[in-house]
Amino acid sequence: MKKSYGLIYVLFGASLWGTLPVFSRLAYAAGSTAVTAAAMRAYLAAILSLAWLWAHRAKCQLAWRDVPFYLMYGATGIGGTFLFYMMAIERISTAMAVILLYTGPAFVILISRLAYGEPITRAKALALACTLAGSSLVVRAYDPLALSADWTGILIGLASGLCYSMTTVVGRLARHKNPPSVNAGLMLAFGAVVFLPIKPPWQIPLPTPTLWLNYLALAILGSVLAYALYLKGLSTGLDGGIASLAATIEPVLATLFGALVFKDLLEPLQILGVAVVLTGILLPILWLPQKRATALSRSFNRDIDTFRT
Repeated sequence: MKKSYGLIYVLFGASLWGTLPVFSRLAYAAGSTAVTAAAMRAYLAAILSLAWLWAHRAKCQLAWRDVPFYLMYGATGIGGTFLFYMMAIERISTAMAVILLYTGPAFVILISRLAYGEPITRAKALALACTLAGSSLVVRAYDPLALSADWTGILIGLASGLCYSMTTVVGRLARHKNPPSVNAGLMLAFGAVVFLPIKPPWQIPLPTPTLWLNYLALAILGSVLAYALYLKGLSTGLDGGIASLAATIEPVLATLFGALVFKDLLEPLQILGVAVVLTGILLPILWLPQKRATALSRSFNRDIDTFRT
């Protein structure tokens, strides 16, 4: 069914985001810090994006008046998300930081209602509740040792969720300016600017070959390809709230990848959380009205035709 094309792109992108903890843990084991890994991910993704944009410059329409827009897009969607998430992990537990990052779908649904008039349906509300509850179980929020009550850290974590939502909210505007791959490249290129005063490239020690491989994996799989696929999904006309909800499969896959690669044990409640998240992702899709599905299909066909030309 054509209405599922956008969702497939989003799920593939989120699946690549799910590899981030794997390569991050490998980078930490090889001697990297969280700040350095985040900065190298941003810098390498920017370099790769700029190289791609130069090679495909005929597709890129960047007027000077659009520079502030893409700077804001990159600074929030990339720089803000990376930075605030990293700062939250330093002040609160990883579990709490993940939960707060995934308040992003709630921000998307609320802002999309105000900015674009997208309805907050019962299906969306129920799906949001499922994804938040399921994500909490997946990251073991039920374990008191996994949580902390640092209110500054909690506010920083909420800021990471708000910035994360900008990938979707602002992405709706960006799709009218350039193709998804170009928008992803510009967002990543401008997003690296945020790290220049925090961790400038000249202050990063020369990485070992092992670190280079992990940094490149973070940049290519977890950034360039992941964001390109996610924005491609949005370009099909997929509802922003649904796209953001679908992306919550990331912590599920990250947990599963951890079990496969690092032999992390999954507790019964974590397995239940996986099922709850998947239910939340499927709910708004299964309840999608037929008229809306038809509109999504037509939008997808128009975008594909435009992309080919």
